[in-house]
Amino acid sequence: MAAPADASIKNLNGSWTMVRPPIPPVMRGLQPVRSQRSTSEPGTSPGPSAPSPNNNNQSNPARDTQQGMGWLLRKAISLAYITAEVKQYADSEDPKIMHIDIKQYVTGGIEGTTENRTTDWKTREHQDHIFGRVEGQSKFFRGSKSADGKVRPNLDWATETDNEQIKKFLNGEVLKDGSECDGWIVENLGEEYGEGEGLWLQSYVRSLDSTWTAEQIWGFEIVNGERYYSRRIVVANNGTYEMARMIYSYIPPQPQPEEDEIIM
Repeated sequence: MAAPADASIKNLNGSWTMVRPPIPPVMRGLQPVRSQRSTSEPGTSPGPSAPSPNNNNQSNPARDTQQGMGWLLRKAISLAYITAEVKQYADSEDPKIMHIDIKQYVTGGIEGTTENRTTDWKTREHQDHIFGRVEGQSKFFRGSKSADGKVRPNLDWATETDNEQIKKFLNGEVLKDGSECDGWIVENLGEEYGEGEGLWLQSYVRSLDSTWTAEQIWGFEIVNGERYYSRRIVVANNGTYEMARMIYSYIPPQPQPEEDEIIM
């Protein structure tokens, strides 16, 4: 279902699941964008390699992520097809800093990942059993009016690129195919974070085992006339980029049975 009225980037508490597309996820949401730099450098690959017959299907995150960002983003999307329980709360010393703890549960016997973010833009290292050893940082930021008069995120992106399509995608100006869209909703909140309008979250992760980076912008967008929690993601590796937009559906709390309804 669409996001409840009280859900915001400052209140993502509750359970969420990625909206399932009508076609397999590995075929959706992946749009390679090449920079002018060569992508044929040693150690890089535009896509996943064929599995070795002697690897016994054992997955090595550092090795697999080097095989190509297609694998990386497909894995991220496949893991999003789970229930994510979010606990968001203010820091005890600085209420402008938020902690966002996300526990993910998978039904197919696959261990879910844990996302713990603190919006102070400090770098923290994390060992992930899917993506290997990474370091990440997160923060809230505001927007301002762009040349077309619309309020858009006002930020210098951490991803190193001169590609305007990447920047427009993160800004919410276009979809991954370059077509224009309504983009981010400008929520009426965030005055405590200084000048500007609206409020979004930026997350930036860098692999310590490989050369890829992943940048995410979190906010809300209108999809089919309804308001949904959205993440726009760009994964970069040596001049090659992959983009995806993930739309999340809210799972309302299940009513607890009355005592006289419990069968012993």
